Amino acid sequence: MTKILVAGILAGCLLMIPAGISEASYGLYAQRLLKDDHTVKITLTLISIFRLLSKIGSISGSLVFSILAEIIGRKYTITAISIPYIISCITFQLTSTYMMGCVANFLTGFSIGGAYSILPIYIGEVATKSSRGRLISLLHTSFILGRFFVGAILGQFFIKNSLPVINFTTGVLAIFAAILSIAFVTETPYFYLKKVKHELVKISLQKIRRENANYELELTEIQERKTFGIPDNGVGKGMFFKYKWLKPYLLLTCLYVLIWLSLFLTFSIPVRQTYYDANIDPEIKALVVGGVNLVSSLVILLLIDKLGRKLSLMYSFAAITGICLVFFVLKQSKAPLDVLFIGVGPVPSVLLGEIFPLNQKMICSGISNAVYFTLQAVMLALDELNLKYDSFPNIHVYISFIVSTASVLIIKLFYIETKCKSLSEIERELNR
Repeated sequence: MTKILVAGILAGCLLMIPAGISEASYGLYAQRLLKDDHTVKITLTLISIFRLLSKIGSISGSLVFSILAEIIGRKYTITAISIPYIISCITFQLTSTYMMGCVANFLTGFSIGGAYSILPIYIGEVATKSSRGRLISLLHTSFILGRFFVGAILGQFFIKNSLPVINFTTGVLAIFAAILSIAFVTETPYFYLKKVKHELVKISLQKIRRENANYELELTEIQERKTFGIPDNGVGKGMFFKYKWLKPYLLLTCLYVLIWLSLFLTFSIPVRQTYYDANIDPEIKALVVGGVNLVSSLVILLLIDKLGRKLSLMYSFAAITGICLVFFVLKQSKAPLDVLFIGVGPVPSVLLGEIFPLNQKMICSGISNAVYFTLQAVMLALDELNLKYDSFPNIHVYISFIVSTASVLIIKLFYIETKCKSLSEIERELNR
């Protein structure tokens, strides 16, 4: 890989680590702000609102940054994603009021939404087809690393003073990402192609593939996409051909819904209840869960370009089905649940960076992630209801079992394999 390509991937990873840090820090921030701000009382609802504002920020950021990337390009949008991160960590460090904390949390979510929408597309456009899967998967690994940093490392060594460390780390990572994107990251050839700047397409590809003597073949393939889609040669029919974005968008949205129904809705409460009933030390829990998730993300990173995206998803949903059975048989959910992140975690991001046609790539990415974060917001609301009423009917596990079993068949029948295929080949296959 060239230095330019490494810089782009590193900048992306540096922006995803704060996303993981934020995901693991909601409770710490909310408790500190509600404790310091004597004008409000600590309630479960206020903590939930605090978290929900981050998701609303992510929904907004997904849409705003995806539009911005079509106007000013991927390179400068990556730089712009760093700015709300920096403002939010400074605000968190200086404020002691709940309202300002909510504003800072919204800004953090705004950057997270941009990172989820822009970074997979950027890496998908600059990586080679043989390495694209594992390079996009690095984003998910970075997210898990951020969560592990807060839950396991800071939980062990900075229990009383972790928030200043979190603010400093987030700010420094965002600043370094901005410097990398400004100084070393180059714009993708696909952005220049859409802007009909064909000479810049060649220059961009030369910079990214400097050591690759066969880059001319890739350049020829990219330039054949001058009409920003597959030529009208009879492939594709009806609406799916007229609107080339519709089929991949429906496939990705369906995947988000299947994952949400089979995993998030079902297991958020029993995991917590299992730890509570077993009287497991929270620090040990954080270390075990964080460690397993981190190792799992590394496993899929190594396998995704060998197994492929389709098999990884099928194995993941099959594992969820098996875990539902284990839940009923053994009445334990802790041990197998952490394995669920193998496959499901990074694969949607990989597909996001691969399957959308050029002329609608960014806006489709933004809308897809807006749907993803909306589902997360709904999950938070359901989570609060379960906590308030202390109920977890087994019907949720039945739903998970049915959905995950059906998901294996749905993916087998309707999803394509994108492993080791160029973006043009993927678009062509989706429009058959």
